[in-house]
Amino acid sequence: MMEAPKRVGVINMKQLLFLPVLAVLLTGCLADIGLSIGITVLDGAVEAKTGKNIADNILSEAVEEDCELKNVFKEGEPICKGDNKDDGGSQSK
Repeated sequence: MMEAPKRVGVINMKQLLFLPVLAVLLTGCLADIGLSIGITVLDGAVEAKTGKNIADNILSEAVEEDCELKNVFKEGEPICKGDNKDDGGSQSK
């Protein structure tokens, strides 16, 4: 009795769909990771130059005051303080 020849190199439908789906999913993850790393590096560079991160700078410009979002975790410390750059940090009377 003869055996049926084995089918070598035949890909079933699940295998055929798995590869493109896997490629799309991994590409999406890599893009997100790359974007996150890029934003983190940029945020660090901005903080090194200005002393505040990107969000602090945007908020400070929007409300025209000196703002630091990390002050949320400091009890009794306001997020934004009046902008005292003109008079060296002392309040004018």
